[in-house]
Amino acid sequence: MDSESQENAFVTANYDNKTQHTDFFTIVDNMPTLLINLLNQFNDRLDIKEQIHTNLMIIAQVEYPEANKGWLENMSYQLWTRHTIHPDEGSDFNKFLHKVGMRFLEVEVRRASADLVPAYANKTIALHDLNDELTAVRFAELLGVTIQKNVAKDPTPDEDVFFYPEHTWQYKELGRQPQFRPVCDTDPEFDPAIHPYKITYNGKMYDLTIWALIMDEMFGQSNKETGIVFQPMKASQIRRRNDELFSPEIRDYMPNRTLMSYKATMPPKLDVYKRDYNSKSIPHVS
Repeated sequence: MDSESQENAFVTANYDNKTQHTDFFTIVDNMPTLLINLLNQFNDRLDIKEQIHTNLMIIAQVEYPEANKGWLENMSYQLWTRHTIHPDEGSDFNKFLHKVGMRFLEVEVRRASADLVPAYANKTIALHDLNDELTAVRFAELLGVTIQKNVAKDPTPDEDVFFYPEHTWQYKELGRQPQFRPVCDTDPEFDPAIHPYKITYNGKMYDLTIWALIMDEMFGQSNKETGIVFQPMKASQIRRRNDELFSPEIRDYMPNRTLMSYKATMPPKLDVYKRDYNSKSIPHVS
């Protein structure tokens, strides 16, 4: 696993060497603008613009299988004629651009990987929107997340915060409760061939820390009364945490950042040895 943080995009890539499949867990802040700008580039090459538009509408029919014809035609018309995104960030059109754009990005990543990296020609790739709640749950399960002091111990029902009430759409869609706690080497079912967890030195310093901060933001409001409370993130937020990890006060031992109040703005001079547990729950990624 490896991560990359930019101002408008974040991605963690996870490669399974047994199946030769790669999952990209990503956040793109400005997908609607990127998509509109792509189409605008070809206003003088209508043949190319039409091909991109056609491909996007094919994706739309897959992403919105139950949408009525009139709604899709309206989205298609706006996609062709608009030169800017809708001023209302939460508009149907902007949501449409984001959803279709993420799938279009997946298609392009597959194509580019096959073209530019011959070894990837016969491998499978999937791109996942980390701001989709159940995708974030899957990411948490992949990493292994706990707020227990002893990660090797299963939380009791009175301690567990990572659950969904059975009447919720999340539980019904999952068909089970999330399994955030990782399988540890002390568990009887542990098998190193099935449950590997190998992290490089840089991964231990940077990647595990940035993942823990992301999980804290996304799931840190979860509680014993209501279970999982999910909060989406922006890539720009992650980028700020990324920059903090490379500050002089933190970079020598990046996990110290998880001991601070996560949402606090860092002071000019930081005492990294003063622990601050103001955050409601700080998950430890194991």
